[in-house]
Formats: sequence, C-alpha cells, structure tokens
Amino acid sequence: MSKIIVCRGLPASGKSTWSKEYVQLQNHSGVPTVRVNRDNIRQVLMAPYSEDTVKTVERNNIVSALNDGKDVVIDDTNIYSCTAYLVLDAILLSSQENITIEIKNFMDIPIETCLERNSHRENPVPEVIILNFFEYYKNHGTEYMQVLKNFLKYSTIFSSKLDGNFIYICKGNDSQA
Repeated sequence: MSKIIVCRGLPASGKSTWSKEYVQLQNHSGVPTVRVNRDNIRQVLMAPYSEDTVKTVERNNIVSALNDGKDVVIDDTNIYSCTAYLVLDAILLSSQENITIEIKNFMDIPIETCLERNSHRENPVPEVIILNFFEYYKNHGTEYMQVLKNFLKYSTIFSSKLDGNFIYICKGNDSQA
C-alpha cells in the first residue's frame, strides 16, 4: 500500500526540511519514497509557464511515483482546497488500489517563527505572501480536509476510513479501507 504524506504549513514552517530528512530516512530504510514540490518543478521548467502547467507536472509526478510503488511526500503549503483535488486526481489516475493519505500539519509553527526563518533564506518569500497565507488559513483552514472528506464520503469510486490525520483509501468500494 502506497502512502501520500501531505505537508500543510506556511512558507518557512519546516515542511521541506522535515520532508527531505524523512525521504532520506525512508529510502535508507528500504521504503522507496519521493518528495514532490512545486517550487522545485518551477525551477526545472523553462519560463514562460503557467501555474496550471506546474500543477499538471506535480500531479503527473505523484501518479508516476505511485505507479512505481513509491510513497510520496508533498511539501507545498497545501493550504488551498484546490490542492486536495490535485491529490485526489492523482490517486484516481494511479494504478494503486490501496493508498493512505497522511496530513502532516505545520500550521502550529508561530507565524513570527516563519517570518524570522524566511528572513534568513537565500530567496525569501515576500512577507506579504506569508501573511496572506496565514490570513487565508485562519479563515478557511478546514476546507482542505473537508474537500477530502466530502469527496470520499460521496464517491462511488473509493471506499475510505478517516482516522485522525490519516485517510485509508481503497478503489472500487473494497471493504478493506
């Protein structure tokens, strides 16, 4: 069973640092794991590109990793609910029958800490963007999980079980979820 870990948090909250260490540890332990990150995709793509292209590449990278039997760590901010649809789309397109989604929350890192860490980055995110993410999360933070829950609740494609920050998914309404 493949696993998708979705990291959610502000820029400079520690998502990428954690995910790089986790991926390295998993691979060293014999669990094939890849990290998918839109910032890395943007660096690889030749400009000009649209954000839709970046999302398509991200989705395709997730599908490819799942089809290869690998676990996937997505360490974008994952604050907006539209990214939940990207994860679900990748699952639909993959050949995996059983997938676990784990939500790894970094939103408990104080915004002051994120702003301080960001100020020491080689390429800092503009402070206003971090503040906008923070405000959005305060007002809409539960929407991401709600999208996952609603889709899975009403889906005829998946059967699922929610357990805290874990969602166990089986395609085809198999009762193993």
